[in-house]
Amino acid sequence: MYKNDKNSLAILIGKLPEDINDILGKANQNIINQIFDLNLDNLYNLPVSVIRNRPDVKIGEENIIAQNAEIGVAISKLYPSVSLSSFFGFQSLKWSNLIDNDSWVNSLIPGLNLPIFPWNQLNNNVNIQKYLKEEMLLSYKKTLLNAISEVKNSIDAIEKGYQIGQAATKAFENMKIVSDLNWQKYKLGLISYNDVLDAEQRRISAQADMVNANANLYLSLVNFYKAIGGKPIKEINNDFKN
Repeated sequence: MYKNDKNSLAILIGKLPEDINDILGKANQNIINQIFDLNLDNLYNLPVSVIRNRPDVKIGEENIIAQNAEIGVAISKLYPSVSLSSFFGFQSLKWSNLIDNDSWVNSLIPGLNLPIFPWNQLNNNVNIQKYLKEEMLLSYKKTLLNAISEVKNSIDAIEKGYQIGQAATKAFENMKIVSDLNWQKYKLGLISYNDVLDAEQRRISAQADMVNANANLYLSLVNFYKAIGGKPIKEINNDFKN
């Protein structure tokens, strides 16, 4: 594996480049040493909420949550941050004085600092925050549609790649049988050595097609895990069951 490929793989799985060799060296963790055995039906049975594992979807959700908070802040600024007694000019501290007219003072008394409602500015700020939220909602919807499209395309690619891989493997197995039979025929003097070489060349070509088909299948599988946020299918299914 080339160094750049290892660095890219390290980024994909969230590891340091120097840790890749140890991971690839473990047979039980190396998918290249394993037989591809994935039930394609399980891919279609995944809950749609799986896309919430994606970083872009999470960011979109957090932006909306944060913007909701900004709307709350903007609305809170519509009201002065002083006590009611200060705002209404009420200075009585005793219940017996509540009905005393002297308890009510003019809000225009010099030295009494009461906030003034800048209604237009405050309302505009609230509206701006709401418009920003609508914009974020549209952006979030676009992110969701893009995520769903990527997941669907990756599943389709896996399904197609699996079929191509199966056909390529079958073709290689058949060509291997033909090649072995041609060697036997050659040893019995039934065919020429050129026939043996021709069959061997076709066997090698079929093997190359099989390897390329499997490689493309694994790439499609990587794209699928990337599309769903990198969470293993077993964990997703367990979360869904719980």
